[in-house]
Amino acid sequence: MPCAWLFFFLDHLSAELTGYDLDMAIISETHFKAHHLEEVCKIQGYQTFRKDRKGRKGGGVAIYTRESIKATPWPIQGLPNEIELLWIKTISLNYRIYIGALYHPPSPIYSLSTLLHWLEKSVEEITQKDNKALIILGGDFNRLNIDEITELTGLTPTVFEPTRGNNILDQFMVSVPDLFKIKVISSTIRTDHKAIIATTGNPITDRGKRHSTITFRKRSPSQHSLTLRGLVTIDPDLALSTDLQEAWNNFYSDATARLDQNYPLRTITITSKDPPFITPEIKRMLRLKNRFMRKGKIEKAEALSLRIAKAITKKNTSFLKHANPREGAESLWKQVNQITKKTNHDDLPSSLSADDLNNYFANASHDPNYSAPLLKSTAPQSRSTLPKV
Repeated sequence: MPCAWLFFFLDHLSAELTGYDLDMAIISETHFKAHHLEEVCKIQGYQTFRKDRKGRKGGGVAIYTRESIKATPWPIQGLPNEIELLWIKTISLNYRIYIGALYHPPSPIYSLSTLLHWLEKSVEEITQKDNKALIILGGDFNRLNIDEITELTGLTPTVFEPTRGNNILDQFMVSVPDLFKIKVISSTIRTDHKAIIATTGNPITDRGKRHSTITFRKRSPSQHSLTLRGLVTIDPDLALSTDLQEAWNNFYSDATARLDQNYPLRTITITSKDPPFITPEIKRMLRLKNRFMRKGKIEKAEALSLRIAKAITKKNTSFLKHANPREGAESLWKQVNQITKKTNHDDLPSSLSADDLNNYFANASHDPNYSAPLLKSTAPQSRSTLPKV
């Protein structure tokens, strides 16, 4: 989990580790420096391993492990200081586990090929020493090409939902992918990134997930028809009274009674994890669809799916009506991406540069067999042959 100025939020991190009963934590962008003593960075019951950024502000990675777990640093010989990568070795879950913490900043001072080389070399060195080891690599990867890392190291990504905004910037990669259950949660630490929790037992319940109970009235054509039929039987003398307030109270009581009878109040739970287009009515239809599916009523479930799709489209359309094009295309596309859940991962290999692209299109536009056409015989061959005026 990324957390700038971690030493301000160590109590929060301690509460998270205790609350979720976690054995280890990988933290990126700690902002720890050499003048921060171990006592300042320590969490009770955990041992600390860290690699601080030198000579520049920000950055840094750390790994916390329980004191009851034997853990030792695993240095990689020759690893440049500017690459914020830290490895430790520990034994847990009947595995010899090598845990790596990585922070890849948005504007690194090293080349991407250098980072990929050291990631590959690190995993290769661990595998050569212990081919049965469990390897874990976690942290803030920013815009690294995950497929390229998998190809070089053999590690498999396990996080497939956004960790910051609509983007998957943080990752938890392992050599044994089926071993862990992954949960992305909101952390109590002040950060715009979400935390990734990996467990081998029962799935984690997100304690930052907020539930709210919404009261609403279901509406359908049959209810509308029933209401219209009931209005025919309304007592015309209902509002006849010499007292205006009494007449209004009588009308209001009758209207409320008919509303409650034909459109009874219902309650449903909406959570902070639900997409923005989820309304109480859409949530009700989704639950009803799931009920039909469990009972084998496939046709009813499919018919309801069409209604759900129309309701979602209508909600998204109204959502985009609030976008102000005068504020620029960026704000409009942010709202579109919120609906589509589009991530901004680049499909291009991270090793490509601007020169590579320029050379590619220059070669594509160049024909080595091209020769300039001869000038027409009617055209003068040079300016000297032009007639003088």
